[in-house]
Amino acid sequence: MRKVVKTILTIFVLVTITCFFFYHKILNAPVQVMAKDISIESPLMTQQKLEDFEYMYNILKENFPFFEVKKRLLGYDWLSRKSEFEEWIKETKNDKEFYDTMRRILNLLQNGHTHILRPQAYKAYKYFCEVYNTGSWISGYGPWQQVLNNKNVAERYKYWSSIINEDKRYVVPIFFKYVEGKYVADYAIREKSLEDYDIERGSILQKIDDLTTKEYIESLKDKEFLKYDFKRNEFKMNQLLISTPDIQIVKLTFLTPEGKIVERDVKSVVMYTNPPGNIKDIKNFATAIIKKDKIAYLKIYKFAFDYKKEQEAIYEFLNQVKNYPYLIIDVRGNPGGNDMYWMENIVAPLIDKPLKTNYYIVVRNGEYIKPFIKARFGLSLLSFKSTKELPRNLNFPEELRGDFGKFACFSKSISPKNPVGFKGKIFLLVDEYVYSSSESFASFAKATKWATLVGTATGGDGIGVDPAICALPNSGLIFRFPFDMGINPDGTINEEKHTQPDIYVEETYEDFLNPDDPRFSGTPFNDDAVIKKILEMID
Repeated sequence: MRKVVKTILTIFVLVTITCFFFYHKILNAPVQVMAKDISIESPLMTQQKLEDFEYMYNILKENFPFFEVKKRLLGYDWLSRKSEFEEWIKETKNDKEFYDTMRRILNLLQNGHTHILRPQAYKAYKYFCEVYNTGSWISGYGPWQQVLNNKNVAERYKYWSSIINEDKRYVVPIFFKYVEGKYVADYAIREKSLEDYDIERGSILQKIDDLTTKEYIESLKDKEFLKYDFKRNEFKMNQLLISTPDIQIVKLTFLTPEGKIVERDVKSVVMYTNPPGNIKDIKNFATAIIKKDKIAYLKIYKFAFDYKKEQEAIYEFLNQVKNYPYLIIDVRGNPGGNDMYWMENIVAPLIDKPLKTNYYIVVRNGEYIKPFIKARFGLSLLSFKSTKELPRNLNFPEELRGDFGKFACFSKSISPKNPVGFKGKIFLLVDEYVYSSSESFASFAKATKWATLVGTATGGDGIGVDPAICALPNSGLIFRFPFDMGINPDGTINEEKHTQPDIYVEETYEDFLNPDDPRFSGTPFNDDAVIKKILEMID
């Protein structure tokens, strides 16, 4: 009997060890890092540049899930422009031009998670490197670590750091704000005022040199990540700062608030883009009492990766206002970060029972993303079903009805954690800058009806996991791209339709010209159109 028990225990231990190493192998499955062991001290040859582009193109063709979405939104087929892109590559005269051209090509996909990893970001180990390199195989970042820690890639980025300087740009020193489809002069930079340029605040920008404003925004698709105005069906920039290749005079044509057409010649200036050196000490949230014992306000600027750092302070505020009938949570302008920030710091202490929503994730059939899928979902593609089996009762787009790839249905559930006992109504303020994990927050809040969303449509691409990264074979440059397609509860693609607010509110041109409203002079937000709308509803 003892021998039998001993044998069973031995088998159990062996199976456990085998499973452990098998799981370890899954999460650390080798990623195809193609950076060659060649010297990069001399400029890349044209053939090497073309090889890098070809490699990137094929990885995206087989793994990027949004080509049909982008075709609908952008009006062009990125994949069909391969020959054009190759000509761009051939025309590059040096490595700096190659770097800029590769960024330009990826910008044309207009996805905020698709881009070349900047040398400064890699060198500083902030954002990408800091997150991925501090993870262990248990946290599922093995494939990311393999790319980032590749010896050849690290050497290449030393080289790219020496030739790429993105610390400054040349700009026309006027900030324009997007208001009801118009770009209006808001303020000047560099300790100047609009009066110094003889420009009246509220003047509507009509032309930049010979381009209409609409033509100019269209020309930015290969340079900037644009937002989308669902109300007017056009791409936009909420804050427009006109860039120039160097110091030069730009002719601006305006329609003044009085209805006059005027022209102004404005010289561009140098603007330095270095972040503040003490960035770790920047607070990611702010609080206010709009009306004592009635309306509390919590602003989250960014969902920091170190979410526990501010957990206690946020909890203290929520506990302080637990008996208030209204809480406004403002994530406008929040570019995302870490889902754990909003799940643990905001939702968990404000609920008294679990919240749950189901969502679909769709992936392509490409080989490259398989280790990333295993690492982040803990599943192989064998656990996913063919998109042919997607439910018929939801609004899935036509391309997902065939052999597009694989899908899985997941649940996101949040349980109460030290609940403060809040019983009031929550308003969540959103806009087009709500992206990535802040988009995930907005989507979850709307799907569970935990909060009422107020503002404009979000930025999208927030349902899913971290984008994949890939090193190019010759240059060693890393490009980033989403490998999973998040689906809204109604079957629409989150990257395409985003999350729409329950109550649509945008600043009007009249609000911009006359921001102070005497009806709300007793509040600290009397010039905020969205908050004023909420106060009107409450009162």
